[in-house]
Amino acid sequence: MQSYIIHPESNQFTVFREMPGFCVEHHEIDKDVNKQYLLCGIIVKSNGLILGRVAVYKNPFHKVEDTPVISLGYYESINDQTVADLLFERASDLAKLYNCTSIIGPINGSTWKNYRYQTGGVSDPFFLEYKSPEYYLALWRNSDFTALAHYLSERIDLDQSVRKINTDAYYLRTGIRVRGVNIDSFESDLTQIGVLSLDSFRQNFLYSPIGILDFKEMYLRITDWIDPNLVLVAEDEGEVVGYIFAVRNYNDTSQKGVIIKTLARSNNTKYRGLGSVLSAQLIDYARSVDYDYVINAYFHSDNLSNNTSKKFNAKPYKEYELLTKTV
Repeated sequence: MQSYIIHPESNQFTVFREMPGFCVEHHEIDKDVNKQYLLCGIIVKSNGLILGRVAVYKNPFHKVEDTPVISLGYYESINDQTVADLLFERASDLAKLYNCTSIIGPINGSTWKNYRYQTGGVSDPFFLEYKSPEYYLALWRNSDFTALAHYLSERIDLDQSVRKINTDAYYLRTGIRVRGVNIDSFESDLTQIGVLSLDSFRQNFLYSPIGILDFKEMYLRITDWIDPNLVLVAEDEGEVVGYIFAVRNYNDTSQKGVIIKTLARSNNTKYRGLGSVLSAQLIDYARSVDYDYVINAYFHSDNLSNNTSKKFNAKPYKEYELLTKTV
């Protein structure tokens, strides 16, 4: 059993990219290997068979306490600690080569792509959720990875206990107009949404910029699954200042559920509270058309989305961790 480095420019990189995977990906929008900031791929082989892989990234925007780190993504492996250890040992050697003292993961190059592992809560994946085998987390932890950041998904049951917010008063006071996204001009809306996202998320942990075309492509791939009533755009004098992107949980065949994937607003203090107002409007709509629940997905445990979730009597649903290891 031996580990090998494969560079992205090599003809052999196809071997890394096309390795049979173990992860369950539901209508995945992160299908191919992200090559931005990619240093190389590492594979472990035995008797001609690939038993595991990991992609190694040097994203200049990825720093922990102002110290550069190496990021690991696209991890796939059989349930064998020796395979995992070989992958991580080789990655640690590369980190030292680039004067990095720690490696983090799983993160597919940037937080615009798939990252983190589920550590608790409901096991069934919701629509568009990346689901890895449970033993992956154990393999990483047994290789001395510990938690770097914690994330949550929470569930809001749409019964009468859900708090109602006077959205009309907020819109009247601020002059904001809210509309559903127009599928016929969705690409145009995505341009403005992308510009806002780049500004709104720039202070987020491990944020790195993304090209507007790449941002749009992530969402254009799932256009057929979008309900315009679940994607709300807030405008002030024609400028997009906030949005909420939600989609039906098509994986759930027993109940009707909505998943809030993204919630963002302008950093201008004029729009303080807009996130809660957009959430309230979405929840009111979902309840009016007989949805059973809303999932507020993937927010950092310290994020303001947590405050929004608390306003609507949200309950814990899933927990996730991003991991780190000193090298």
